[in-house]
Amino acid sequence: MNPNSKNFFGGLESLRGMAALIVVFVHIKWVNPLTTLLFFRNGYLMVDLFFVLSGFVICYNYGQKIGNAKDIGHFMFLRFGRLYPLHLFCLIAFLCIEIAKYIGELKFHLVPYASTAFSINSTSSFIANLLLIQTLCPFANMTFNGPSWSISAEFYTYLIFALVILAAPKRKSVLIVSGLLVLVTAFLLIFFGVSSLTELTGWSLLRCILGFFMGVLAFHTYDRFRSHLSRWSDKVVFFLSAILVAFLSFRENPKLDGILVLPIFFALIVAIAAEPVGIISKIINSSPLRWLGRVSYSIYMTHYMVLMFLSRCVARIQGHFNLNDRNAIGVAFVFLAIVLVLFISKLTYQWIEKPFQKEFRGLSEKYFRGWEARA
Repeated sequence: MNPNSKNFFGGLESLRGMAALIVVFVHIKWVNPLTTLLFFRNGYLMVDLFFVLSGFVICYNYGQKIGNAKDIGHFMFLRFGRLYPLHLFCLIAFLCIEIAKYIGELKFHLVPYASTAFSINSTSSFIANLLLIQTLCPFANMTFNGPSWSISAEFYTYLIFALVILAAPKRKSVLIVSGLLVLVTAFLLIFFGVSSLTELTGWSLLRCILGFFMGVLAFHTYDRFRSHLSRWSDKVVFFLSAILVAFLSFRENPKLDGILVLPIFFALIVAIAAEPVGIISKIINSSPLRWLGRVSYSIYMTHYMVLMFLSRCVARIQGHFNLNDRNAIGVAFVFLAIVLVLFISKLTYQWIEKPFQKEFRGLSEKYFRGWEARA
């Protein structure tokens, strides 16, 4: 989303930032007292919120701008420029970690904390990550920078979206095809027993397609009824937020489909996009949450690396000083982890995300003239 555009959805940006922060809490498992709470144990579903949000925003920005193969090329070029630079930076950082582990094992006979160098993060999985196809390769789905599996899944879902718009440009056709994709992917996930949305290998692309095209349907719902939504959306946002918190806080039966959360995401996104007026609007459009939304991609992509480094350091400190108060250590670790993740994300947003987005927009204007897009 472009914050300078006339119809920019600031509330959705804040929602994305909060979801990214919840994902960080999900992955702070080392001596973290919060991991006992069901809310955070179910926080992995925030990735599916990303997918629904992505479908909404991409449909808003590009749904009327794809009419031929060149348009698809331009669209995919811009999306590649949005996703890949930070992905590549993180991949190289993880490669450096593997090389350091290898040198430590070979030269200094150090015992690795989790796995030996290049055992899980192998050469073949590095190539898959480099080519952004890890979501299509069972051996590479959660290798190197684990969360990047969703970036790979999104990239190919973008292509499916572009082909859908090209093949069925009319609104009614898009709704029909999107609805069919949602039904088919949901059926396949349920039929093969992966309805909790936790499984990744072999199913991550379907998981992304399901959420993304729920977002496409959410945008068309908003677009069709937006003139009637704002008058009641503030109360609805509060009500849906309470339902979502309750769902995440009490969902402990693995047989209860994680797919049930998708309609909540659908309705919440539509209601927030309707620009609620009142206390909810003031909260979700506050400066801290808007900033959190702007750096949310950096938060999502860098936090795994930051947490891994920090957990190793704290483990060694705890062992050296024989610290036994795990609750105190856990609280301090969570606080330090969040601060460090936000600081690193601020840097990567300023030094990697923004410059490369600007560069790719410049290249797109040079090679795809006449096709204006809001990246």
